Amino acid sequence: MFLFLRLILAHFLADFPLQPNLIYKFKARGFWGQALHAAIFTICSIVLCWPFLRIKALWILIVFLGTTHLLIDCLKVRYFNRERYRVGTFLADQALHIATICVIFSTNLKRLSFSPQTPFLVGRLYANDILIIFLIIFLIVVFVVERIRILYRP
Repeated sequence: MFLFLRLILAHFLADFPLQPNLIYKFKARGFWGQALHAAIFTICSIVLCWPFLRIKALWILIVFLGTTHLLIDCLKVRYFNRERYRVGTFLADQALHIATICVIFSTNLKRLSFSPQTPFLVGRLYANDILIIFLIIFLIVVFVVERIRILYRP
């Protein structure tokens, strides 16, 4: 559950505060914008998985998640980004991204946990699952609810 929460946080960070309108419009125009957005997600994943980067299976998972993030966004923009499907497309996009992150539960990476060996604040904050859950909920409330409200307008 430890890495799952950090990867969910990486997803919400990349899809909302780190995807301002400029990047969103670039992403809607074509592949290079979608690739940039997938790279931002991948970098967030790497940063939030920093204590475990020595594990080869984690790198494979991160590459898989970055690639599927790109594929999902390419398909969404190309086939499903129609005016009448805005809310449904948005929710399906989020569900697919989260479902791909759930792949972690089929690997041994689900058992990893982190105990900071030093009293540094960053390590203690990183190890605090309650804080990570709070940040995820905060991003959902601030960004996801607002996006749905905007998309739902007639």
